[in-house]
Amino acid sequence: MGGPAGAVLRAARALGLILWAAAAPFAASAQTSADLPTLDFRSPILTIEAARLFPNTALGQQLASALDADRAALAQENRELEEALRTEELALTEQRATLPRADFVALAADFDSRVQETRIEQDAKQRALEARAAAQEGIFLERIQPILGQIMVEAGAAVIIETSTTFLRDRSVDVTDLAIARINAEFPADTPITPAGEDAPDE
Repeated sequence: MGGPAGAVLRAARALGLILWAAAAPFAASAQTSADLPTLDFRSPILTIEAARLFPNTALGQQLASALDADRAALAQENRELEEALRTEELALTEQRATLPRADFVALAADFDSRVQETRIEQDAKQRALEARAAAQEGIFLERIQPILGQIMVEAGAAVIIETSTTFLRDRSVDVTDLAIARINAEFPADTPITPAGEDAPDE
């Protein structure tokens, strides 16, 4: 995920595959009924628009913000490197008519080698960003699972289905807005983010 849209789509696909079966064990949520918007219906099947969860929750936005800044920085770095290499290539081309052939061939070979090294280095940086994006999605899904599990318990539901996988649905059983509200209640802005099961750093 690349970019935020890619992250959202990957998260949606993950939710669609997992389906959130009621038989799966859910960790206890720290939320209490007094803190939360309530569920006013019961249904064995619920639906959710997973693509809305990441961009519309403080947790998703917090996870995405640092990565977005790094993506922008890498894109700018790529543009600057491309411009520098283009300028060097033009200068080398201009020297072709005046340099001995052997000298020109050596310079051209050196330039081509550096272009390849630069491409490898930048590709590695891009892959590292993609790996971080995947890790963020994992943290997000890990954190929201207990919240979705609690919604299922309250609804008496056996499954939550991603809406993009359904052909026809009753919107009255959609819990997207409720899930967003509860995620924001449990993870407001500036909540320390650590993988579930690990303690947040001491302040």
